[in-house]
Amino acid sequence: MEKKYKKNLNNIISKKSNFLKKFGYISLGDNFFSAEEINLLAKECRKTYKEKKLEDHKDCLSKEGGFEGLKFINQYNKIIHDLLNKFFEKDEIKLFLENILGEFKIWTINYRIASNKDDGLSMHQDSYGETNLSILLENNPYGNGSTNFIPGSHLINTSLKIKIPLILSKFIRPFYKVNKGKRGQVTVFFNKTWHGRESNFSNKNFDAILISIFPPGCSYGSLEYGTWDKQYLETTSKSYLSKILNPEINTTKIGKNKFKINNTSTKTSFTKNLYDKKISYYSFSFFKSIFIVYSLFIISNMLKPLKSILKKEKQNV
Repeated sequence: MEKKYKKNLNNIISKKSNFLKKFGYISLGDNFFSAEEINLLAKECRKTYKEKKLEDHKDCLSKEGGFEGLKFINQYNKIIHDLLNKFFEKDEIKLFLENILGEFKIWTINYRIASNKDDGLSMHQDSYGETNLSILLENNPYGNGSTNFIPGSHLINTSLKIKIPLILSKFIRPFYKVNKGKRGQVTVFFNKTWHGRESNFSNKNFDAILISIFPPGCSYGSLEYGTWDKQYLETTSKSYLSKILNPEINTTKIGKNKFKINNTSTKTSFTKNLYDKKISYYSFSFFKSIFIVYSLFIISNMLKPLKSILKKEKQNV
């Protein structure tokens, strides 16, 4: 019975890993939390955020910084910690992430609110080595305020140091995928995949948890962003979640709040190889993503003189 379980689990992980490797994102499903658990998680996240906002806490995020929410949310609520610890202990999640990343570390666990009337975020890429895991806390069948992706774009080896303007991103909507689904849906994507955030012009907020993960050999953290509270790490030290997010375990400190993940395994990390441009995978999605991204890059550069003129005119008024 156990052999059959392991075989089925390995087949599931292999299929989902291959999809992520090919397209740069994947929905793992919405069956990792019971109805009671996801309702409780959503409720506790909202409650904790409101409490910290009233305190004007340093870990509160504002719309000006990209989205509203709370950093390191699990360290402020034991219920949230326990629910996320149970989630990461699940065989399918643990083995899937290890299959893709190797001996990974979590940098941040943030609560994000896609507020109503949110304009969204333009297409971009993020930090070297970064992979993101999101958990939807509300039913979001249309993807309002949710992350969008250009499938296959993670395989483009040339890194274009630009952010695609939001107005241009809207024109390629037929060509990208939106992270939409039921409450509890778990999605994983490489931050090398060109991605953005949908506008939310509904009259509802759409909450989610965003978890930033890094593979061995990569560094993460920054002086400005902060890090985990030591008391929280001490009181939860026996939990699996604490071990994978504690920056003092399996890392080398390279600066204030900055760490490099030690590589203690002989297994290679697909994610690390991806960012090191050692992965080649040619498909229709890959060539389509090249066309889309480079077209947007060219159009964006053509618009730069116009932006400069408009900016000067505004200053002269």
